[in-house]
Amino acid sequence: MKDEKLCTVHHKIRTVTSMISLTSFLFVVLLAAVENAIIPTDGMDNRILRGENASITEFPSMVFLKIGLRRKGVYSLCGGTIISERWILTAAHCVHNAIASNITMRVGSENKLHGGSVRRASRIIEHEEYSFKEDGGKRKKVRNDIALVEAEEPFPLNNLTIKTARLAVRNEDTAPGTIVTVAGWGVIEGNYGTKILQKAELEIIRSQRCGKHDRTKLCAVDSRKEKGICSGDSGGPVFKKGVLVGVTSTGQGNCNLKGSVSTSASVAYFRDWIYQNSGI
Repeated sequence: MKDEKLCTVHHKIRTVTSMISLTSFLFVVLLAAVENAIIPTDGMDNRILRGENASITEFPSMVFLKIGLRRKGVYSLCGGTIISERWILTAAHCVHNAIASNITMRVGSENKLHGGSVRRASRIIEHEEYSFKEDGGKRKKVRNDIALVEAEEPFPLNNLTIKTARLAVRNEDTAPGTIVTVAGWGVIEGNYGTKILQKAELEIIRSQRCGKHDRTKLCAVDSRKEKGICSGDSGGPVFKKGVLVGVTSTGQGNCNLKGSVSTSASVAYFRDWIYQNSGI
C-alpha cells in the first residue's frame, strides 16, 4: 500500500514537471512570435484616433504598405495613395533607408490583411531634401516628407475598388476652415492597430506648429478635439472633396492629447516634384 502511494506521488511529480516544461516551451514560442511580430507603427506618432470604419469603395486609391526592416521578421506599416498604374505616393519617413524589394503594397481591400491585390515595390524615390529631427525630444521637425514608390507590376485598376486619385493642381490653395478627410489603418486605441480601414474628418488651420507661412505643409485638427492622427497612418491620404491635397506626415505632441495638430505634406506644393519624378 505504501509503495502504491509512493508511486502515485512520483506520477504526480512527473505530471507537474511535464506541465512546467510545456509551459516553458509555450512561453518560448510566444516570445518568438512577439520577436517576429508586425510592429504597427512607423515611429512618427500618426494614427486616426476615434475614426469610423470605411469601405474601400470610398477610398479606392488607398494602399497598405508593409515595409520590411533590417531586423528579420519586423515590419513598419504605413499608408499610401495610388496615383497611376504603377506609382503610389507616401511619406518619405515611411520608406527612408528601406529596400524596395522588402516593400509590399495591398490595394483594393479595406482589410489590410486580406483581399484585394498585392504588389511588390521595384523602386523608391524619396524627396532629395527630406529631413527629420526632434527639437529637444518634444517636437518633431520634418521637412519635405514625401516619396514615390513604383510597383513591379501594374495595379489592376477597375474604377471601383482600385483607382487612381485625382491630385491637387500646382499651388492650389486649401484655406483654413476647409474640411478634409483622412484615412488609414493605424493604431486606434490603446496601441492596438486596426484591420479595417478608418476615416475621420479634420479641419485645416493656420498653425505656428507647422509653420505659419510654410506652404510645404497643411495643418489640421478636429474642432471637437476628439479625433487625430498617430502611429501607422503616415503616408496616407488627405482628401478635399475627393482631391488628394496632402500626404500624412506627423502628429504633434501626444497622440492621445485632445486637439493635437496633424501635419501633412502639401500635394499642391510638391506637384512639380511628383511630375518630374513619375511623369504623373
